Amino acid sequence: MGGGEDYELCLTVPADNPAYVAQAVEDETGTQLTCVGEVMEEEAGRWLVLADAREVPLQSVGRDHFGGRG
Repeated sequence: MGGGEDYELCLTVPADNPAYVAQAVEDETGTQLTCVGEVMEEEAGRWLVLADAREVPLQSVGRDHFGGRG
């Protein structure tokens, strides 16, 4: 999740109706959105939920474009 050349655009939408936003984006652009997570209170930490429902702590391994690994 912190690697190289492959990328996808990410966005957040209001939790009350994500299906509406996804349909509007698809109608306007032809691009399907995939829900990959949920923004929660900071105290919950960062977790990656795998396809088999296992939860793994998520470390910040993003790229700092101005000074190396972030």
